[in-house]
Amino acid sequence: MEKKKKIVLLVCIIAGGILVSGIIMSGWVGPPEEVSKHEIIVVSGSEFTTGIFPGGFGGCCDGSPSCLIYEGLLTFDLNGVKGPGLAESWEMSPDGKVWTFNLKKGIKFHDGTDFDCEDVKFTCEWNAKHGSKAWWRGFNRVECPDKYTAKLVFDVPRFTLDSELALTENYIMSTTTPLNEEGMVTEAVGTGPFKLISWSKSERAVLERNDDYWGAKPKLERAVVVVIPSPETQVMALEAGEVDVISCYKSAAAIPRLKSNPELEMKRKLSVNTGVVYMGTKKEPFNDVKVRKAINYAIDKEGIATHLLADFAIKADYMFSPAFGKFVNKEAKNYGYNPEKAKQLLKDAGWEDKDGDRILEKDGNSLSISIIYPTNSVDFPMVAEYLQHQFKEIGIKATLNPVEYALMRKMKASGDFDLLLTTQWYIPHDEPSNHYRAYFHSTKGTYYFLNDSEVDALIDKLDANGDPAERIRLHHELQKEILERAPVVYLYNYHQTMFMKNSVKNFEAPVHSRQIWDSLKKVYIEKGE
Repeated sequence: MEKKKKIVLLVCIIAGGILVSGIIMSGWVGPPEEVSKHEIIVVSGSEFTTGIFPGGFGGCCDGSPSCLIYEGLLTFDLNGVKGPGLAESWEMSPDGKVWTFNLKKGIKFHDGTDFDCEDVKFTCEWNAKHGSKAWWRGFNRVECPDKYTAKLVFDVPRFTLDSELALTENYIMSTTTPLNEEGMVTEAVGTGPFKLISWSKSERAVLERNDDYWGAKPKLERAVVVVIPSPETQVMALEAGEVDVISCYKSAAAIPRLKSNPELEMKRKLSVNTGVVYMGTKKEPFNDVKVRKAINYAIDKEGIATHLLADFAIKADYMFSPAFGKFVNKEAKNYGYNPEKAKQLLKDAGWEDKDGDRILEKDGNSLSISIIYPTNSVDFPMVAEYLQHQFKEIGIKATLNPVEYALMRKMKASGDFDLLLTTQWYIPHDEPSNHYRAYFHSTKGTYYFLNDSEVDALIDKLDANGDPAERIRLHHELQKEILERAPVVYLYNYHQTMFMKNSVKNFEAPVHSRQIWDSLKKVYIEKGE
């Protein structure tokens, strides 16, 4: 039976006599002084400019509160382990091209309509048109043999599809979802534990508990997500008591002072995130592997993790964070700190100080480079200065070039830079397969930091192989080969570090920043005396 649309009236109730707590330096207006003991106020560092579909709201680094509104066929827990969501079981065909999902029954969307295969079909078709090309690579169609069975058919093997369907971006929307002329979502209709009551792009979103939720109901009545782009202002808002929870993803320097505050509690967990320096391998001198290895050996990664980012990070020993478990090749070690070896490699590459100015030269050109980093973090400037000092010790003159985040993304995609300090992207789930293709495949990627037929062949084999043991072997071989070619410096692995008021109970830090919001499903606020 065709579903009937139900018009949902979003009513904003404004209580009289609300006092505004004040305006912090960013211009953000704080919450009311009197708030419900069952309401939590959480910070998003990104504006909600991408819309209210499942992958919208705050963007990849801050995660998305939409995971409280929508749900996926599968889900990750806060340790990054896959499990059932709206699907109770699933099965992959031997060739990886057909995935069959047995859907749970008796689940309703926020507008009262039933969840079934037609909603899966609607969502997949919408994502194939509007969503990530990486997640919907080779999509052909969805078949509905019956109301509670969904078959996803692809033209290419998709051996990590179960992981990708557990991402917030691919959570399920109702067929009753209102769309505008461009096909974008104008009203959020999900099955999740919270309903979206109101939102604005640059200020806040208000979520209210779904009392008809099919699963374990949240203890919180409301979750208010406020937009504060400045990391330092986020810290100030927490210290002032105007928000309840923040992430220190971009403000590690504030951790010592927050730890000393007796009214706050820290929760952390080693995450999948890694701080990196990408090299512009398309241009000189970084098209020379000797120079790239020298850059790697020149950096004291232990010093950065211990002295600059204490309590926030550990030295990167491998290409990926240990949080990826069995997929990490622990035999493929990261480059250690060896400035003498770095100097020798540069000499072997033809770089020498011929005029005594302590800057290396070759063919009449001095070894002067630029370190680019985004301005949306208070940590990157001090890391960049540390790198600048270390490069000077081996005869490289480095200038610092902070740029807006949007410009940094464009420069990264173009490859038109020397060194780019940022975080490792393209690994939002439990197996980092997509990362190889996105960064290191010479024709199928997004960033093209290598042009190497051997690496291409290994990536192609991984994409085409469904045997679990062989996939792990290929992961390990790829990490070994990529590290040998040294297109990236792997600096440190982040702890996902959260600070909250002492009254916030049952909050657990996740392995990935995208999952911050999932913890709110079990959180409650302890009542004061």
